[in-house]
Amino acid sequence: MTRILIVGGRLQGTEAAYLAQKAGFHSILIDKDPGAPASGIADRTVVLDASVESGALASELHKADVILPATENIAVLSLLSGLASRHGLPLAFSLDAYGITNSKRRSDALIHELALPAPRYDPPEGPYVVKPSGASGSAGVRRCETLAEAQGWARALGGEAVIQEYLEGPSYSLEVIGRPGQYRVFALTEVHVGGDHDCCLVTTPCDVPAGALARLREGALLLAERVGLYGIMDAEAILHEGEMKLLEIDARLPSQTPAAVLASTGVNMVSELCALVQGQEAIGRHGAGPQGGGGEARFASYENIVAGGPGGVRAAGEHVMADAGPLRLEAGFCGADEAMTDAHAPAGAGGGGFRGIFINAADSAEALLEKREEMHRRLEEYVKR
Repeated sequence: MTRILIVGGRLQGTEAAYLAQKAGFHSILIDKDPGAPASGIADRTVVLDASVESGALASELHKADVILPATENIAVLSLLSGLASRHGLPLAFSLDAYGITNSKRRSDALIHELALPAPRYDPPEGPYVVKPSGASGSAGVRRCETLAEAQGWARALGGEAVIQEYLEGPSYSLEVIGRPGQYRVFALTEVHVGGDHDCCLVTTPCDVPAGALARLREGALLLAERVGLYGIMDAEAILHEGEMKLLEIDARLPSQTPAAVLASTGVNMVSELCALVQGQEAIGRHGAGPQGGGGEARFASYENIVAGGPGGVRAAGEHVMADAGPLRLEAGFCGADEAMTDAHAPAGAGGGGFRGIFINAADSAEALLEKREEMHRRLEEYVKR
């Protein structure tokens, strides 16, 4: 059995632990917080600070078949990369690639250098979107109507903030896995964001123009080669006036979208990463359809929900899961195919409120919507107990 060591137990770590369990791997989680969300899903949790070199850390690293960083802590990533280089450890991560993609300034410059479709920098007219260069996800992102407002928010963020034209349209994510000269792309997912620019729902498959998808795939593969990716990278884009405009790339395990892809296509990205690191033949199904998966994709959804309290049952951005208690994976909870929740914890039981990730799949978009609506109804009943 493959032993996968996951370093980091919050959003990315939860994704990794879930996919590892679905792959039948033995997962060991390292996190300095014994109550990290992923600790309830991993097979074993080791409590230690992975940013500090120690005998305990070295022991766990040397036991693993694959080491998968699931954190954006640069001290942890630097230490793991250094140890992997010195001792030949099986690390599914490229610090050099991450160093480029972790800076929106550097990654956007590369996107423009390659003449790939992307939002314009510093457009003469608004609206604008302002993003901190070094933060991930929705942290610090704001829409501004005037250039003065955008420049003011950029100064407030400090560092190298990015000011771009604000584009209307649905947002998408596309994952790439591989090593230089050998990359694969996976199914496209739609990323539904709330007013805080944070993702609350992921769905797939996606109805997008075939030409736009093909160009996005080509652009993502080209970017992977240029950053020297060894591991996984996601490319985020917005469909604007029939063209996929690249928003950003991130050379690290994403949260949410891989689980949605698994529910839809049966392709497990953590399995793919382990196959890559262990030098095995690719085990996924690729390139056999418009979604990049094999066979007929099912309609799947992945959503974050806060249940209970004054707001009742409501969708929430993924940030709410970062501070959840240890999550429990349960099939059929409130009608969902699968759920990862802290509802079992004393503070999260029944009317006290809880947080959860809910994954569903069906053979049609209509059937998926009906399943989700029934799940929400049952969640409402659950929190009223």
